[in-house]
Amino acid sequence: MDRIVSTVRRISPGFLLLIILGGCSGSGESTHLTGSYLGQDLPGDTPALFAPGLVSTPLYNRDLVLTADGDEIYFGVFANSWYGIAVAERAGDRWSEPRLTRFSTDTRYMSIEPALSEDGNRIYFLSNRPPVGREDEFQTGSWGFQNIWFADRTVDGWSDPEILPPPVNSDENEFFPSLTRDGTLYFSRTIRGETLASIYRARPDGNGFAEPELIGADWNRDGSPYNAFIDRDERFLLFCMEREGSIGTVDYWVSFRNSDDSWSDPVNLGDRVNQAGAAATSASLSPDGRFFFFARSDFDPDRFTEDGVLTLDAIVRGHASSWNGNMNIWWVDASFIEALRTP
Repeated sequence: MDRIVSTVRRISPGFLLLIILGGCSGSGESTHLTGSYLGQDLPGDTPALFAPGLVSTPLYNRDLVLTADGDEIYFGVFANSWYGIAVAERAGDRWSEPRLTRFSTDTRYMSIEPALSEDGNRIYFLSNRPPVGREDEFQTGSWGFQNIWFADRTVDGWSDPEILPPPVNSDENEFFPSLTRDGTLYFSRTIRGETLASIYRARPDGNGFAEPELIGADWNRDGSPYNAFIDRDERFLLFCMEREGSIGTVDYWVSFRNSDDSWSDPVNLGDRVNQAGAAATSASLSPDGRFFFFARSDFDPDRFTEDGVLTLDAIVRGHASSWNGNMNIWWVDASFIEALRTP
C-alpha cells in the first residue's frame, strides 16, 4: 500500500451508505448464486473478470483472498479515497451479497490487504489506526500510520482489531501480510519518508512471530518489490515490482524458493496478466493453488458510445460499469506460474 497512496480525504457517512447500497449492496442477504467462487464459471488460460457486479464493480477493487474451505471471500474496496474490506459468505450452498466487514464500518479508519490464517480464525490486514499512546498524532483520512492489525473470529463475528506487536510492526511502514500453511508471515516494509520497499519473513515462535528477516535476494534489496503473496507451501512468491523488462509501469513477477532457501531471479508473469501502461497492485491464489487472482484496470471505450458515437447517456452507463478504468479483480488458471520455473 505504501507505494500507492499518500494522503487521502475522509469519506462521509452518507457517501459510505451510498457505497454500501450501490456497487455492492452490503445487506448480507442471500443471493441466488450457488457453487464455488460465487457460482462463477471457472476461467481457463485467458483471464476473466471475477464476479462482475458483486466483487468487480464500478468501484476500485483489489486484494481478494478466500478461507481454506472456500466459504468466505474477502476483498478490498476503494471509493472516494476511502478503503475498506468486504466479505461474501456461503451458507449451505447459497452465497450472501458482499457486505463490509465489521472493522471496516468505522469511518475514521481504513483497512485493506486482508490475509487469513490457515484455520480461518484470524484475519490480518493493513490499517491506518493509531497505535496505543499515539492517538493524538492520528489524522482522519491519512496513511500516516501503516501497520498490520488482526482480528479473531468469535461467535459474534470478528473481534475488535488489535495491532500486531513487535517485532513485526516497527517505527517503519508495514503492509500487505500474507501467510503460509504453517503460519509464517510475509509482509512488505518501507522506511518512513522513503519509497523503496522490501519483503520480510517472520516465522511463528509460539508466542507470536520471531524477528523478521529480509528475504536474501539481490532483487529484494535493490528492486523495491512490494505487496508480495506467498504460496501456501512456500514454493514461490508473487509480487509487484518495477524492473527492466516490465510490460507496464509496474508488473507482476514471481520468484521461486530453492531447496537451500535461496530465491530465484524474478520472472515476469508476462502479458497474460501484465499490461502496457498499467500498474500491478495485488496478487493471490485460491486455497488449492488452482487459480491466480490479480488486480487490473480495464477500460472498454465501446461502453461509452452508442453505435460508435460518443453520447452522454453512454458515458453515464459506461462509468457505472466494471469497465470504467477502475482497478478490478481478474482470475485465470494458475498452472502457467509453475511452468515459469527454470529446472
